[in-house]
Amino acid sequence: MLILLGLLAQRSAGAATHQDPKALAVVEALEKTVAPDNGWSKVGGLRFTFSVIENGMPKNVVHHSWNVSSGQYRVDWTQDGGQRMAILNVGAKGKQGEAYMRLGTAATESVAQTAEEGKAAKKPRAAMAEWSRTPPVLERQILAASYSRFLNETYWLLMPLKMRDPGVNLDYDGEKKIDRQTYDVLKLTFENVGLTPGDTYWAYVNRETHLIDRWEYILEGGAPRPDDRAVEKENQLSDGEGKTEPAASKSASPANPVRSVWIWKDWQSYGPVKLATTKTISNGSLSIVLKNIDVLSSMPEAEFQPPTKPIVPHVKPAAATKTK
Repeated sequence: MLILLGLLAQRSAGAATHQDPKALAVVEALEKTVAPDNGWSKVGGLRFTFSVIENGMPKNVVHHSWNVSSGQYRVDWTQDGGQRMAILNVGAKGKQGEAYMRLGTAATESVAQTAEEGKAAKKPRAAMAEWSRTPPVLERQILAASYSRFLNETYWLLMPLKMRDPGVNLDYDGEKKIDRQTYDVLKLTFENVGLTPGDTYWAYVNRETHLIDRWEYILEGGAPRPDDRAVEKENQLSDGEGKTEPAASKSASPANPVRSVWIWKDWQSYGPVKLATTKTISNGSLSIVLKNIDVLSSMPEAEFQPPTKPIVPHVKPAAATKTK
């Protein structure tokens, strides 16, 4: 589900939704665990890296920087041997901002002498050009794709804090036991919010820890096979060129939906909030890994300036406290 955090909501305030009292009690216990003392209200800035890992190999690695207070946002990624950057304000939904590229150019460097030749060999290496503004048509496409990334990838990180957002229907879907552990299952549906309001989610909240251990969903239009969609979607978004999302696989349809099942683990504390940093699909072939997480009380404005000179990536923060 692609929706905004409540602080920066861009949704219809009049959307008719409901919150089941039993489900709401579970959510309140969850919120007290992951953001005690209204922890999210203390967050002014957020950095993180979103990685898709398929069969142990990284498919996409994207860096995010967010001024939660002002809505300023920056996305960094690599493509075709070069660096890409988008700077936007999420309040404008990707319709305003700037995109930059720093392309690799051909160069050569000496390598060690070979025993056979007795002389230095040459091999190509990447040399980086200066940053330049992306052409207007491509820039609009990149900004739209970057806004989609903001919606999608912050949701993967912050979903437990978004269950009571406007436009979210919250139902209690029963008690279930898995491997002798009891879970309260919450069902989330949506009313005219986000880019895919037809999605349905089920969150399995551990009754002992009050944390989410398992996440299931059926995406709008019927989900494709669980091990396909995330890779396809991340490959599509990584080029930043506004391509349409790949069609669902033939194995899924509205009449034959498939639930994707993900296991949540590696809950860690970052200042006032606690986050699950690894989500792995049930067959183990695919993981979403969230790392380099830095939760700040305020975000430096310099982080959202155009790259007139080489930009130094943010320093990885000190190791968080692992709680599970």
